[in-house]
Amino acid sequence: MLLDLISGRRTREEVDEWAGRWVYASDPGVDDQIISNALTSLAVCDLKTSPDGYLHGPDDFRDWLRDFDDELAGRDDN
Repeated sequence: MLLDLISGRRTREEVDEWAGRWVYASDPGVDDQIISNALTSLAVCDLKTSPDGYLHGPDDFRDWLRDFDDELAGRDDN
């Protein structure tokens, strides 16, 4: 989903709705902290600062992907 968001294949609203299913669930069933962190970021990707402005943009999305990849790589190093 993060790659789809970055590439424009999915809208912010689609990604937010998808991630929100886990983030806002009473029992999301996600035990992996790296996945949980990524879902939390994706669930706020459509927050607006004004009617036409977003809090997060493409640079943020690329940072989230880099952070996700780095966290996974760090896990593999342990």
